[in-house]
Amino acid sequence: MQQPARVPAGVRAGGQFAPDLRPDAGVVLSPAVPAYAERVPLTDAELETLFRDPELPARDEFKALTASLARKHPYEVGRTRIVFHRSDDVLKVPLTDEGLHGSSWEADWSERHGKTGYIPIAEASIEYIDDLPVLRMERVRMPSDDQWKTLPDWTGSVDCAQVGYTATGELVAFDL
Repeated sequence: MQQPARVPAGVRAGGQFAPDLRPDAGVVLSPAVPAYAERVPLTDAELETLFRDPELPARDEFKALTASLARKHPYEVGRTRIVFHRSDDVLKVPLTDEGLHGSSWEADWSERHGKTGYIPIAEASIEYIDDLPVLRMERVRMPSDDQWKTLPDWTGSVDCAQVGYTATGELVAFDL
């Protein structure tokens, strides 16, 4: 009997963070990679499950890029994108056509409004990897339990209150 494919985790688990140690330097990166981020390569079956949207342009190429990135970086799986944690930023790779449009929208919002609009957003831009558009976004750290209680009203306008602090302490959205 064939075992079902492991489905990668994609749900934020209380905003807990684990130290991300750079093996060559032995220093803690700040902010750290979330403890719930996956750190195992994706199987072909998992990639097929993730890339289920036939409307996503270059679907097979995005699958190959995702497989490659999953071998190098911790990741989280969302509904429309997979997020790869690098040392200073994150990469959001679309899993669906909606994810592709969401990345474009976030890059545009960042370019137009940055951290000065009603909803400040982490710095973001479209970066091309293997000729594929991927959203590169500034890394943020989630608020502590005490900080959640005192967040400004605008955070309620952000999808699932996906907000965090930049390395310089600015509160920003990281998903719109």
